[in-house]
Amino acid sequence: VGFCEVAMLHQPVVPFHYHQVQSSNTGWDHDGDDDDDECSLLTEPVPTIVNLVTSADYRRRGIASSIVRSASRFVRHAWSSEELALYVE
Repeated sequence: VGFCEVAMLHQPVVPFHYHQVQSSNTGWDHDGDDDDDECSLLTEPVPTIVNLVTSADYRRRGIASSIVRSASRFVRHAWSSEELALYVE
């Protein structure tokens, strides 16, 4: 019906020098560097849901919410962490 996978992953963070500025001809842009390294700094690994799936026939029944609550309880007890991230592609 549904499942999720939880892994310890590094979370990308935005460097302190990164900021958004509005460019007059291209919309929103970062500080002008084109090397796209704004997410290159990483934090300590945190428990992260990397895959959350519910069968199409069972959606809109609270199953995914129940799975997330169960994953959260697991993370709290197994890894003594109050933090749980969600990876989305």
